[in-house]
Amino acid sequence: IFFCLFIYSISSSAQSGTGALNGYVTGGIKNGSQIDNATVVLAAIENNSKTKSTDTAITKDGYYEFEVSFGYYKLTISLNGYKTYTTTVFIPSSRTLEWATILKKLK
Repeated sequence: IFFCLFIYSISSSAQSGTGALNGYVTGGIKNGSQIDNATVVLAAIENNSKTKSTDTAITKDGYYEFEVSFGYYKLTISLNGYKTYTTTVFIPSSRTLEWATILKKLK
């Protein structure tokens, strides 16, 4: 029994922790400039703390960053005049996920 509890505690501690998402938003593939003041929303789908939390950031010089529990998140980036970008990301434990996004202008 002790051995089973020991193995369980090791696997539980290995799966706990936080991760980070650092991102950059630009306005085009060729000569795209950074996009300031875009709203970036990170909403938990399934994460370590099992919460349904949401965090919001505003880009500065095109950059944003989050530190959250590891797991799956819905990432949404929006700005007036641009098409809203939405995707699902997995943020690993004790690691930083780097994410670059190109927003397309509305016609």
